[in-house]
Amino acid sequence: MKKLFSMLLLVCMVIPLQIQAISMEAIKNDKNNIPILTGKNAITYFVDKSSIKRIEENQFIYKVQAVVYEVENNNSSRTNSYIHKVLVTYRYDINHSVASVLRTPQYAQDYSLLIYAKQASSGMKLTINSVEDFNYEGVALGNFGNIPQQYVDVALRDPKYVVGNYIFKEAYGTAFENMTLHKK
Repeated sequence: MKKLFSMLLLVCMVIPLQIQAISMEAIKNDKNNIPILTGKNAITYFVDKSSIKRIEENQFIYKVQAVVYEVENNNSSRTNSYIHKVLVTYRYDINHSVASVLRTPQYAQDYSLLIYAKQASSGMKLTINSVEDFNYEGVALGNFGNIPQQYVDVALRDPKYVVGNYIFKEAYGTAFENMTLHKK
């Protein structure tokens, strides 16, 4: 009886681990997982369209949450390729979108100033809520949850900026850079 109970307990613990596992094949075959950046980069970013969720919006700040898969390509320098399943929250400050900045007369007349303004603050920040690591076959390697919210700036040249723009467009139907302040 003890052996039977031990076996049942073991099966109950193993089954949930296998359900949450994600393999490279599963990511590629799921039509909700959209590849955002591929090619020269050692990491390919996939966004799970079905996970995109609006969290907050007011006159200036919009927040959107989504699952992003960061997949290290086989041709990278690391010996063990991996998959990070990352729950992220992007914070968008509409004051810093291109459309909003262009409403300032000095920037509308001199585009080089606009470039400097966008480099100083892209208007996009990111926080990581949780991370799960897998190998290409879907074997779980680690799980980091309940990470305290700490937003960091996302630079214009960062691939995560492109990912954040995609997530915003899916959530609101327009690009972040086209947004302007609106009165409620």
